[in-house]
Amino acid sequence: MELKGIIAAAVTPMTAAQEIDYPGISRLCAHLFDNGIRAVFAVGTTGEGYAMSTEEKAEATRAWADAIGGRGDLYVGVGMPGTLDVLRMLEAVRDIPAKAYSVVTPYFVAPTQEMLIAHYRRIADAATLPVVLYNIPFRTGVALEPETVARLAEHPNIAGIKDSSGDIGNIKRYIALTKGQDFSVLSGSDNLILDCLLEGGTGAIAATTNIAPQILSALYAAYERGDLAAARREQERLLPLCEILGPSVVPALLKRLTHEVCPVGPVRLPLADPDVTERMRGVLKGLERREER
Repeated sequence: MELKGIIAAAVTPMTAAQEIDYPGISRLCAHLFDNGIRAVFAVGTTGEGYAMSTEEKAEATRAWADAIGGRGDLYVGVGMPGTLDVLRMLEAVRDIPAKAYSVVTPYFVAPTQEMLIAHYRRIADAATLPVVLYNIPFRTGVALEPETVARLAEHPNIAGIKDSSGDIGNIKRYIALTKGQDFSVLSGSDNLILDCLLEGGTGAIAATTNIAPQILSALYAAYERGDLAAARREQERLLPLCEILGPSVVPALLKRLTHEVCPVGPVRLPLADPDVTERMRGVLKGLERREER
């Protein structure tokens, strides 16, 4: 199964009391789909899945499925440090219509590459939908090496990988070592989306989609029709936003900037909402002005 296009790494709207805002999920979904997005990745790292219980993540996922309806695809973040915890999460979302499950590398525990292979194979054996690997080493403390990914790509239920390493060389190695297999490589670094596509990747799971979905959808549409100059212009439009968020896409700042264009509430403690500076508002206004032209 090919995974392709722009998938929104969605924030999870919260109330002032830091509870899940279910009407807010519907509002954010409308914001994304009204601006050309047709796939959502829910309760991942951008969606504060690390700060939710299994039950909360399942309920938020169900709300996303209801909001999307038949208009597009849903990807579900099920990654946790423990393999058995991931299997329990799979059970909790088994009845929710989705396209694939995304599984971030176990964080805090620092497994070896062989341990990662055993972890992912056990999950892929149990999952009723395709599994997408998720490499984000500066958050988890462990990287999925290209040779490890090549071995995991041989599993019939492992469909692809989201790479948020920020290293186009790493993406190129993933693509080269999985060539000829039914395996998709997606960029998780929003400043590298077009580069990933040009190297043979199939799309992106992008956090900035929350803020500027129209730019991401225009970038991919231009790429698909072969207008690389237009695609490059859209990629360059994103760069000031990527620079503000930094290479790690700070969740609290991302959510606060999203709140400026679509109300999504606060982040959960221990993170705290940062102030949005005039420089940041200037970048957002610049995106709006260029969109109006």
